[in-house]
Amino acid sequence: MNEQQTLKKLADLFHVAPSALRYWDNEGLIRFERSTDNNYRMPTWKTMLDICDVILNRSLSIPVKSIRELPKMNANQQLKLLADSEAKLLNQIKEIEETLSAIQHKKALLENVKQLEAMKDFMLVEVKIPSIRSFSFESKEDMELFIYDPSRSAILLLPQGACLYGMFTDNEQDELFRAGDKALKRYLKGLLKLNSDDASINNASAFYEAAAARNLKIGMIIGKYMGTAFDQNRTDYYVAWLEIID
Repeated sequence: MNEQQTLKKLADLFHVAPSALRYWDNEGLIRFERSTDNNYRMPTWKTMLDICDVILNRSLSIPVKSIRELPKMNANQQLKLLADSEAKLLNQIKEIEETLSAIQHKKALLENVKQLEAMKDFMLVEVKIPSIRSFSFESKEDMELFIYDPSRSAILLLPQGACLYGMFTDNEQDELFRAGDKALKRYLKGLLKLNSDDASINNASAFYEAAAARNLKIGMIIGKYMGTAFDQNRTDYYVAWLEIID
């Protein structure tokens, strides 16, 4: 049996690639005996034990460089190495959990878009809408908030047609576009759709027509961003409330 066949058989036994065995050998992680005839690698029990150690340590997320130094480490040094690996993995778990939470949040927003699209009419609701502050693309803080939680983004459509972008806030010391409601107020709630390239192309008229049909005196439309998707063109979706003036 030549070396290639020997390594393949050994690799199959441990469910690794033959190239991994060659790499580990070159890095000094596993020990082979060598044939006196042709210098072929010849596995022994030491080789088998070394491979088991490498697989175990790699499963513990210990890098190859550190595995090479393990035989020279005392118990305290090995404990520190394991603690470092543990800390790295815990940080990765935290990052994964944060990513999963963000995915679930975005899924919930898109499900809300579908539910609002399925509504046959606008809903008359009583809610308290938070304050809305100004937003600047030149502000690092604003950009970070927008990137990590775009659902805090707000839009105001004024009756005369002006469009303002802002962010919902609980801080009354901010420069506010609109102060938050102090008590429950009446609104017509529905799905606001805007062309991503031209916000003036939107379905605000549907809100106004619904209000007119109910003989309601109205103010501005307040929207909370939920997501962007393609619907004949690139469209921004907002859960929106048309202000009713009593």
